[in-house]
Amino acid sequence: MSFELKEIYPCIYLATFDTLYDMGMTMVRVQEYYESPYFRGRYFALETYMDWWAETEGKDCFDYPAVWGGFNVPGYVIYEWHKQFHHEGIRDRERLLLDALLEARGNLENIKKTYLIAACSKSDEYETTVRHETAHAFYALHPKYKKSCKKLLAQMSPKVYAKAEKILLGGGYDKSVVADEIQAYSSSPHDSKRISVKPRKRFIANFDKFKNSIS
Repeated sequence: MSFELKEIYPCIYLATFDTLYDMGMTMVRVQEYYESPYFRGRYFALETYMDWWAETEGKDCFDYPAVWGGFNVPGYVIYEWHKQFHHEGIRDRERLLLDALLEARGNLENIKKTYLIAACSKSDEYETTVRHETAHAFYALHPKYKKSCKKLLAQMSPKVYAKAEKILLGGGYDKSVVADEIQAYSSSPHDSKRISVKPRKRFIANFDKFKNSIS
């Protein structure tokens, strides 16, 4: 497995993987510990999740790595995930990524103050994915950005918001991350295969303004 970890903005770390498979199989447990409405906040073995995925998605294989093109996890979630999972054994892939974060931050306590995003370098949507996942990081780490997004979300048509929320909840997201997901999808100039929120010019401009202010 090969990946590169780089701090792209203060306290925001991008893990760039060579393949979707390596990325998905590395991130699956920590991501679903964060966002899954079923597994959120509790320990689970990889095989348990794989069985649940196949049954829930109605598939005869575990195609999770091919479905998700990017990932995002707050540092405090990584900290809590480690507290629960290390007793039962952290997988080699997970350990390599955790070790890279520890090398960058020094200790687990400092990881709590960061945000991890991941993308695949060979994906045609690499730049769009990084932008989307960075929007999540801004939303979590910067109250000013979060406040500006909430203002824009409040201005959205209730019908448009409700439609987006329905798609997200049906796609396996926990309700607690819906607002964050809508702002992240809205902050990219490119249509997403998963959800398209329009109009979004104000979200794009808001993201670019904030990005430029901290670059």
